[in-house]
Amino acid sequence: IALWFLYTLIFSAMALAMFFYLRASQPVVIGKWSDKMVIIQGNSLFAISPIFYPDVRSYRALISCLVECESSGNSLAWNKNDPNDGSKGILQFQDTTFYYFAPKAGIEFPDIWNMEHQLITADYMLSQGLLTQWSCGRQCDN
Repeated sequence: IALWFLYTLIFSAMALAMFFYLRASQPVVIGKWSDKMVIIQGNSLFAISPIFYPDVRSYRALISCLVECESSGNSLAWNKNDPNDGSKGILQFQDTTFYYFAPKAGIEFPDIWNMEHQLITADYMLSQGLLTQWSCGRQCDN
């Protein structure tokens, strides 16, 4: 019975808090900036979806050429002869280059071995005019 009473009390407090949120004239955000879940305005609830990485479209043909030239599409390619622990993945990124540009491309937790992360990072870099970062850049720039 005590547990039921506690649940009832908590539920009532939450319902009362929601009533005041629903009466707010300005939008109210519940949660921290990094984990927003709901915006409440008037009597409406709006869910905020998590970040979704954009589809790589802008430079698709150019990226395809770079992938073929750099690694022949092998996501596990690792050229250990390149400096700084070698070049890795389908686009043969070096660690310093990848981990510098991936956050700028919107990747929160970049992984150099993640093919999608490499594609998104390459798309961003190409949008910034950085084709010369790849040794195959001239060959692919037709």
